[in-house]
Amino acid sequence: RGALRGLARLPLAGMMRDRSLHSLAVAAAALVSLLLAPAGAMNAVAPFATPTLSAAPAVLAASGDTVTLTWSGVSEPFGDDIITVSTVPAAGSQSVQAMIGWLNVSWADGWESGAGRLSLPLVNMRRTSYSFAYVQPSASSTPLASSAAVKFQNVSEPTGLHLALGASAGEMTVSWISDSSAVQAVRFAAAADWPKGATVAPSAVQSYAMSDMCGPPANTSDAWLDPGALHTATMTGLKAGGEYTYSVGSAAAGWSAPVTLVAPPDVGADVPTSMLIFGDLGVDLPFTTTVEQQAPSRQTVNWLAEELRANPQQMVMLTGDVSYARGWGFIWDWFFNQVEPVASKVAWHVGIGNHEFDWPTQSFKPSWGNFGTDSGGECGVPYFRRFTMATPSAQADGGANLWYSFDFGAIHTTVFSTEHDFTPDSAQYKWLAADLAAVDRTRTPWVIVTGHRPAYSSSAGHYVGNGALYDKGLQDSYMRLYLEPLLVRHNVTLAMWGHVHKYERTCGVVNFTCADTDSEAPVHIVMGNAGNVFQTPWEPYNPKSGPTLQNAGHTQQPDWSMFRTANFGYTRVRTTPASADGTTRASLTLELVGDQREQVHDSVTLYRD
Repeated sequence: RGALRGLARLPLAGMMRDRSLHSLAVAAAALVSLLLAPAGAMNAVAPFATPTLSAAPAVLAASGDTVTLTWSGVSEPFGDDIITVSTVPAAGSQSVQAMIGWLNVSWADGWESGAGRLSLPLVNMRRTSYSFAYVQPSASSTPLASSAAVKFQNVSEPTGLHLALGASAGEMTVSWISDSSAVQAVRFAAAADWPKGATVAPSAVQSYAMSDMCGPPANTSDAWLDPGALHTATMTGLKAGGEYTYSVGSAAAGWSAPVTLVAPPDVGADVPTSMLIFGDLGVDLPFTTTVEQQAPSRQTVNWLAEELRANPQQMVMLTGDVSYARGWGFIWDWFFNQVEPVASKVAWHVGIGNHEFDWPTQSFKPSWGNFGTDSGGECGVPYFRRFTMATPSAQADGGANLWYSFDFGAIHTTVFSTEHDFTPDSAQYKWLAADLAAVDRTRTPWVIVTGHRPAYSSSAGHYVGNGALYDKGLQDSYMRLYLEPLLVRHNVTLAMWGHVHKYERTCGVVNFTCADTDSEAPVHIVMGNAGNVFQTPWEPYNPKSGPTLQNAGHTQQPDWSMFRTANFGYTRVRTTPASADGTTRASLTLELVGDQREQVHDSVTLYRD
């Protein structure tokens, strides 16, 4: 017994750093304690606890509600233990149960005791429920404990509300998701009259199937998630600047909580106008996942919401790489949940990017196009069906929302696809040329053209106007070749791009040469800095300079690049009309708003007489 007491005093657990040896140490210590117990006490020793994991409540009332995960009885907790988050499809679904992410047990206070609690908001994905398991990855993939499934009370709950400008003045469309494919509706009225006297407009319904996907992972059972029924209805008769309240759904499916919006302004040169424009947003999930996330996106959306509180009569333009779902169906539902506080209150317009569309089967894939598999097998289908822009009827690859234009206040915006043929004989180029030629500058004196991939960028991999770096294999070279003359001919104010996950502003530029003033040629803005965290160096880059390496790592900013930064944020475009007495010229101001405290990091003001 003396020897056993000496063994019991040894710090066995602390000495054992290897996990398997630690397990042996814990078992040995328990055995020693048992052997040293007073006579007759062995029958009173409690058995090892059985790990448990519960998820409550088991039924959630509404999308975004929180589930609490509680566990106990884990005899050997480790810092790399996790709670897995899995989707559980309904019977008959083409999906399989799949882990979509996890929570680190060490995020909970007191986790070292083998017990803890974490909370997690969940998105209603209709008939797909959630389950959770306590797993020790370095020991076994077999869960120590699992929870019962967590479901939503109303699988047909309208979710993911987002607005767009309608085809005519005084119109806005609202789109949403529901499990029910039966026709639903939007009810809307002037805010002061809500809910009495509400007008009801029925929804058009569409969806897409796993067979519509063109490749993996989008068409595999572990990534596929039934998108539900995609509803769109149109509110008409809205008076510019008026406050309206609306709700979507039906008696059977339930109605969404009422939302109040400010109708878009009239179109006209004398209308002060504000737009929020950015690219490459994505989503920030409340759990870790193997699917790439864009953590800054949540902060960007939070600042957009602050913008609306100060000025609710604005709109959003997201120019490509929208959700970064890349074939993983659940991402779309979580993306719409993140942006709904903004997208349900103002027009939320989109352009298509490589991560929505690109796949080897696409129709436009020149050798210089750098098109690959970035859509994850979606080939644009979710983008085509989930958004409703006022688009021309005939577009490429059976798609929608590829090229279109709209007037908002004093600004005409032309949206086109850099993933589709933009060469002079293409349908898109001809439409683009006709659209710009038809702009009435007495009504919309300011013109913005936007697409996903940039024509000018001084990031690595782009031609910066230095002959030594010229590469005919770069798409931006061909965008300047074919599109820059069009932009110059029609006096485009701003050419705005995403794709490069930074911000950069050029001078008013033509063929890498600055005009006398920025108001005399298109100013190009790269603003793909809303969420995606991947970065490349600036060009030209000096890895070393001179024998002392005193300039190592410095960059030389091209003459045409006025300001550039890798900070995250978005751009704000504001117009100010000329004063009646002619003492103040009409102007447009572009600002880079950083995610740090919503401060303006860069600005430029352009003028028109």
